[in-house]
Amino acid sequence: MRDTSCCNTRSHNEDVRRSLVQARNLIRAAGLAAMVGGVVYTAPGLLVGFRAPLFYVLLGVGAMAAIVALHALQRRRYGLSGAVASVTTFVGMAMIVISGPVGAVGLAMEGSAIILFLLGLLAAFVGMLALGAVTLGARVLPFWSFWCGAALMVGGFGFMVELAGDWITGASGTGYFNALVLVTGIPWVVVGYAVFRAGTRQTQQPLRVR
Repeated sequence: MRDTSCCNTRSHNEDVRRSLVQARNLIRAAGLAAMVGGVVYTAPGLLVGFRAPLFYVLLGVGAMAAIVALHALQRRRYGLSGAVASVTTFVGMAMIVISGPVGAVGLAMEGSAIILFLLGLLAAFVGMLALGAVTLGARVLPFWSFWCGAALMVGGFGFMVELAGDWITGASGTGYFNALVLVTGIPWVVVGYAVFRAGTRQTQQPLRVR
């Protein structure tokens, strides 16, 4: 009986270790996705003034991955307010990403796509400001907590101004809106790097299983 219990405990511990390693790898992958999305969105818009709809999608998907990873890292420290901020930001980003395909269906769906886009933009803006604030307070990411929180807050303003400006004026490609990609895409590179570093740091730490 004692040997059987010992074997069961070892098997359980190994399962837990594998789960922890997988979670840490997913956090690092989310950080990479956010960095790639930020770079792909920023570089073409800044250098040649062109941003295909795919770039918006890549930025949004990378941002959503980073939001999930941030929540996984901070959920025990920032409480209900942080959870609400994370969900608000995630839903807003998802609405923005989905609005593109919805609008491409045809003229009949164009009105719905515009409403979806504007509501998503507002949700992402409010959510990023709130998530940045709670990230600053949580201090889960050593050294990077400040930069990650600040990047979310700055990116929230840039995201709102640039995307709203593109939609209202169709001015994407002007020097003014080219410069705004810096405060829209670069913050997600910073957030992604902070998340990636957090995942790497956890991977380098010894796994402790009770």
